[in-house]
Amino acid sequence: LWRAPDNLSETPEPPTVRLQIPRASIDPYNNAGSALAVSPDGRFLAHYVNGASGRATLAVQTLATGERREVPGSAVQSPIAPFWSPDSRRIVYVTLQAASVFDLVTGTTRDLCTCRFRGGSWNTEGVILLGSAPAQRQPIRRVTLDEPTPVSVTTPDASSADTWPGFLPDRQRVLLT
Repeated sequence: LWRAPDNLSETPEPPTVRLQIPRASIDPYNNAGSALAVSPDGRFLAHYVNGASGRATLAVQTLATGERREVPGSAVQSPIAPFWSPDSRRIVYVTLQAASVFDLVTGTTRDLCTCRFRGGSWNTEGVILLGSAPAQRQPIRRVTLDEPTPVSVTTPDASSADTWPGFLPDRQRVLLT
């Protein structure tokens, strides 16, 4: 009869990872310093680097190895914080014209919607919420990979914008600023 080891229920201490991220110097608005995101599974870091195009470019770095690769077509004038799908497979970022999704497994990029955003969150049911830039004074908008037309889900007052939405642990309720 096979018997499980006594320490099977113990969770091993995760390794400490230390790294330095060079700040994208091609960033006139100094957004690149805060425009980073760790994947939900803790394996990847998305951040902006000085791209070959002369603009800040999104890169995905494997934390265990330090390997970094640039996301094709992700060059932007002003980096905005990207965000991950709950399965850590995809990352949403903003381009000059649209919100785009990069798939780490296939290495492909697709437009999510023709919209700009400030902050976002993706739940396990596939709902993606996009915040508004403060100057835009727009509501939080909802899209999915299959329904790219943004639908308003909040009504901000005339003097503000709803921005930086984040699904709470139940992945249904949302916190926003």
